[in-house]
Amino acid sequence: MIMELPMNKKTWEQMLQVLLRITEAVMHKPKDGQIKDLFAQNLAGLLFRTLIVAWIRANLSVYISRELWDELLRVLSSLTDWEELITEWANIMDSLTSVLARTVYGVEMTNLPLDKLSEQKEKIQRGKGGVLELQKTVTVGRSFSLSWRNHPEVVEPMRFRSATTSGVPGVEKARNVVRQRTTGEAPGI
Repeated sequence: MIMELPMNKKTWEQMLQVLLRITEAVMHKPKDGQIKDLFAQNLAGLLFRTLIVAWIRANLSVYISRELWDELLRVLSSLTDWEELITEWANIMDSLTSVLARTVYGVEMTNLPLDKLSEQKEKIQRGKGGVLELQKTVTVGRSFSLSWRNHPEVVEPMRFRSATTSGVPGVEKARNVVRQRTTGEAPGI
């Protein structure tokens, strides 16, 4: 329903307020010694996903006030002990990152050129009888979004520019931004 109905600013704001109040009421923090409400546990993932997706859709349609953003921050910050909130947030951020990469840079996150290059290098190494260091340590999923979630203790080595992707619009810029963030370098001017 949220995806298809055009709504004005007042309607969006009212819907977001109602979703915040419902989330607060249903997902309240258990008092000392109490266990989480079974109803809340069953509804947690769906409720958090609905709230976050509605918030994103609202922001794509209308301007959301600073006060409402602060209210979202207050509510979600008070509920960080719910694993479902963290999981839904991570899943939605993965989806947004994929959409952003595809839209802005033309990069498909499920089919990264560097992954293909790494797979080719592994095949060549296996063919020569050599074994890569990465294979010796831990087997990690090929996709960044899957590997960091499944193995948070493993830090994959930073991949550097390959001949297959150099010159592709946006890829170099995205690669440099990621490199700067992971190594803590100051952005180049």
